[in-house]
Amino acid sequence: AEQRLGALDVLVNNAGGVVKRHPLHEIDDALYDEIVNLNARSVFACSRAAVPIMQARGGGAIISTTSVAARTGGKTSIQYLHDIGFLGPRVMAMHVTFVEPGDIPLLAASGAHVVHGAYRKAKEALISPFWDFVAGGVNVAIATDSFSHDLIQDLRFAAMLAKVRNGDSGTPTARQVLRAATHGAAKALGRPDLGHLEPGARGDVTVVSLESPYNSPVFDHLRSLVYYSGARDIRCTLVDGRVVVREGRVLGSDMDAVARRAREAANKVWGWAEAEGAVRRECC
Repeated sequence: AEQRLGALDVLVNNAGGVVKRHPLHEIDDALYDEIVNLNARSVFACSRAAVPIMQARGGGAIISTTSVAARTGGKTSIQYLHDIGFLGPRVMAMHVTFVEPGDIPLLAASGAHVVHGAYRKAKEALISPFWDFVAGGVNVAIATDSFSHDLIQDLRFAAMLAKVRNGDSGTPTARQVLRAATHGAAKALGRPDLGHLEPGARGDVTVVSLESPYNSPVFDHLRSLVYYSGARDIRCTLVDGRVVVREGRVLGSDMDAVARRAREAANKVWGWAEAEGAVRRECC
């Protein structure tokens, strides 16, 4: 990293992952080795390599995250954060995929918010309990957290995966999902001037066409938006009343040049990782 990037000031070891999910008695030696490699050996190896580089530059920071349950006597993350007084209206908890029955009342009572990224979790073969939070009185904000950053796609995944999880095609509705992305997100940010259009609110607007062959005919505007539309249908975006995107182009920006630079940078970094055997391009 120092040779390729010029410096190494902060190392974040995001441990706590699970390679495959199996009951304890089904974990064989090979799977155990994978889990140890991911959660322990990789952290040790990265930290060991980083320390002398940081010391030579006068210091640095190593941040290691790990399983809360392993350090707190079996408490869930939510229970632990509640007990130390961390939860509250200023907390936005991302994903919150794995919860126990007692976690949701703690979140609701504290006023903490859950940020839901359904598309990202679906790629991990997971369905976060979006509707469980809403039904339990927790404010949920829908957001993007993946390569495409298509919020309309995340609306669709949030709605459809929640229906699958609930076993109910009517829950949640398109309106309820859209409300989480607008009102719910504004509430999580502590911004009463966002998430709605009326006097006193910011003029933040996204104009979506419902006239393409892919999302028409339109029998219900909200259903057509959530279930049949995408970023391709966005015609205009305003921020505080000012047009910043028109017909898919960010005004005042050379999007082609930005995209080209981003591709070059991403391919360069990915090439380094491939050379080290850390990643592979094959897609599942």
